[in-house]
Amino acid sequence: MKSARRYLIVLTALISLIAFSNNLSIAQNKETNLEERKAMTGGGGTSGVVDSACACLEPGNKAILKAYGSLEEDEWPKAIVESKNAIETINNLAKTCKCPEVDTYKKVADSFLKYAQGGNHLDGADEPNCPFALKVYGEAISGLTEAIPKITNKDVKDNVKNILEYAQEEQQFVKDECQEEKKS
Repeated sequence: MKSARRYLIVLTALISLIAFSNNLSIAQNKETNLEERKAMTGGGGTSGVVDSACACLEPGNKAILKAYGSLEEDEWPKAIVESKNAIETINNLAKTCKCPEVDTYKKVADSFLKYAQGGNHLDGADEPNCPFALKVYGEAISGLTEAIPKITNKDVKDNVKNILEYAQEEQQFVKDECQEEKKS
């Protein structure tokens, strides 16, 4: 009877030890996951949970959308300023936000700037500098095309698609104008 009782005590102690070890391991995993989430969000959001859109990207979303508004209005000097502001915001964001989309947002903001520079040049020039205009529109198109599949925010993605379409139209306009000049 004593050996059965000892066996039961040892078995209970062993089960308790295993349960304690599992609880400790679970707690450590939760702490590690929380630290990873904080790193991805630049210190953690209010909820402590990272959604698929990375909460720390919100300032980048706002900056891109603001630049887009200026581009839509064809106010080129303002669009250039807003695009540069977006670049600055996203560069600052990159210091704390570890979301992979940050690099994509940098590319979008730079492409918006190229598009605005092209529009500003065409509106300000009596005769377009074809190589310059084709260069900036080509760079904008390349950057936006590369960025689109990597963007998760629907509004940003839709706006980037719009600017890509506009840049392609402007590039075609410049090509047509340059060919007309060569014929003249």
